[in-house]
Amino acid sequence: MYYKVKPTSIMKRIFMSYSERKQILNYKTVRFLYNGNRVSPRSTVNQLGLEDGDEIDAMLDQEGGGFAH
Repeated sequence: MYYKVKPTSIMKRIFMSYSERKQILNYKTVRFLYNGNRVSPRSTVNQLGLEDGDEIDAMLDQEGGGFAH
């Protein structure tokens, strides 16, 4: 999925748009990562240093899944 955004765009709006497109009820159930680090919804594109072509990974939160004997 591609987004054209301004340098001052707040990530929360992008997260909400992504979640809506993927039919996810709440963007907070998705972890967004840039270079392996979690992205704050309050961050802007400028603050993250994002450039054209950069990618943000989206991972659904998973509860449980511990080691079983």
